[in-house]
Amino acid sequence: MILLLGGLLLAAGLSACSGFGKWPEQDSSDYQTFARLCSGCHNLPHPGRHTPEQWDSMLALMKNIMDQRKMPYTTDELKVIRAYLHRNAR
Repeated sequence: MILLLGGLLLAAGLSACSGFGKWPEQDSSDYQTFARLCSGCHNLPHPGRHTPEQWDSMLALMKNIMDQRKMPYTTDELKVIRAYLHRNAR
């Protein structure tokens, strides 16, 4: 019984730490743009991971990296990603 309870607590803790649940606005074109462009190099970060201000810093960093890799996003793509992240930030 103690092992079962310990396993359940561990599983609950891991699920709480590892994700935020369902992705917001999964059916929107903004989410699709975000998912398509941002998963090319890394796993998608959940928008609830950061505040809008923190996302702005992350987007500036990512823009520099993408420019260095000669894979720049268009201004419109960046606006869509930023708007999606801001709407769904913590």
